[in-house]
Amino acid sequence: MFTDDDRRPIPTDATPLDPPTLGQAIHFIASAMAEEGASPEQYAAHAARVLSALQELGTLGRLNLLRWANRRSISDEDACRILEIARTGYVYVIADSWGFHKIGSTGDTKVRLRNLATGNASELEVVAQFKCHDSGAEKVEAAAHRLLATQHVRGEWFACDKDTAVQTVLRAWQDLYGKAYTG
Repeated sequence: MFTDDDRRPIPTDATPLDPPTLGQAIHFIASAMAEEGASPEQYAAHAARVLSALQELGTLGRLNLLRWANRRSISDEDACRILEIARTGYVYVIADSWGFHKIGSTGDTKVRLRNLATGNASELEVVAQFKCHDSGAEKVEAAAHRLLATQHVRGEWFACDKDTAVQTVLRAWQDLYGKAYTG
């Protein structure tokens, strides 16, 4: 099966998405999500999660993906740039006004803070964020959670001070990668 312009095969369940096709799919989804006048790059992380979820659905997801992928042409340079943004994650430390700290991971810390603040009676503040690539954010987050297990309150919230939370994330990074975090 081919795309509308019959130049590039549409991926099937048996054919993995190559980087240019994946880049185009992410860009197209991000463009569809972007508000008027906004840059699609601002939506790349969310678009990548949508694309990943569609792929995990197997055939049904692929059928929906085919409606989006390869319908728009973007340069290889733009696709690589968007893929890099989509692969970037952050480990964050958020403080509430009661002195608890949340250690989590996200593709966009500002959006995560806004979502957490909805319906939360406490004032929330991002006290630190650490940039990671690929699945690094989730690994560092999980390692930090293990290190703070004795101070666990609920979910990803811990009863510790800001310095302890930040230093724990840095220690988790050090333990996982054998070197200090350099940003």
